[in-house]
Amino acid sequence: DGNSVTLRNEALGQIQVGNPDRSSRIAYGAIAQSIGHGGGTLMGGAAARVGSDVEGGGDGGQVSVQNQGRIGTIGDSGVGLLAQSIGGGGGAGANSDSLFVALGGKGASGGDGGSIDIELSDGSHITTNGDYAIGLLAHSIGGGGGHGGAAKSVGIFGDVAIGGEAGQGGDGGTIRVSSQRHTTWTAGQHAHGMVLQSIGGGGGAGGVANSHAYGLIFAVGTATGGKAGSGGDGGAIGPRQDSPPAPIYSRTITNAHDSSAIILQSIGGGGGLGGAATAKSVALGLGTLDPELAEVPAVGVAIGLGGAAGVGGQGGAVEHWHVGDLATYG
Repeated sequence: DGNSVTLRNEALGQIQVGNPDRSSRIAYGAIAQSIGHGGGTLMGGAAARVGSDVEGGGDGGQVSVQNQGRIGTIGDSGVGLLAQSIGGGGGAGANSDSLFVALGGKGASGGDGGSIDIELSDGSHITTNGDYAIGLLAHSIGGGGGHGGAAKSVGIFGDVAIGGEAGQGGDGGTIRVSSQRHTTWTAGQHAHGMVLQSIGGGGGAGGVANSHAYGLIFAVGTATGGKAGSGGDGGAIGPRQDSPPAPIYSRTITNAHDSSAIILQSIGGGGGLGGAATAKSVALGLGTLDPELAEVPAVGVAIGLGGAAGVGGQGGAVEHWHVGDLATYG
């Protein structure tokens, strides 16, 4: 898992990043981030009958930010203050290629994004001067679920192949903000003041299944696609003080077109794709051995069942109570 991270910019602290002529690209004033590890991927051998399961993604740790000073960036695509906690993606299940029975490995779940706590005290000031910039950007994002392992099998008279189940997407964490007379100011096109996002990870895709059965008189091939993973939920976004909710005292101003003052989003992750299934059976009649037995019937049965799709995640509650100037120009 990612460790907890704390960033403090004290009252007299001043951070200025970027060239005065705005030639800098992607300038970041301050960054606080915690990222979980990604799950591994296993490779199934040619003789594997059952694909192995894998490790899940690690969770992002808690991120805490306290700002009392001044942060500024100059240049396009700059970010004054970036706080993020991101869960690692789940590992993919191993494939299986075998005789008679093959089971794909299960994909692992993605890690959850951690909680983000932002305290903007009196004297806090964030400015950006450039297009496509963001004053304050905080996002907690769940990792995507790993896909299920594929299964391929060939059998005599009977054969079964089952794709691995996919992993679930991780949940986005909560984002809490408090502000006492904080100022955010942006100059530039498509330059937003404050963006808070909690986003669930997408569910993994189910493993595909491929079954081939061959027999004399009778053959049955069955293939079942793996179940897809569900998307993770978006977390709640709101004030640091819950009971009673405290207002956000701030002054947020943007100065060019397509520049929003505040954007708050909690988004559930999309469900994964169910695994495809292909089944084939070939039954030879006894007439292939003896023409006098040609009238004896041969029955070949092939059953293919696609895997169920994953359910999308839900967005969380979003609450914002603003007190102070909130202005956009352009």
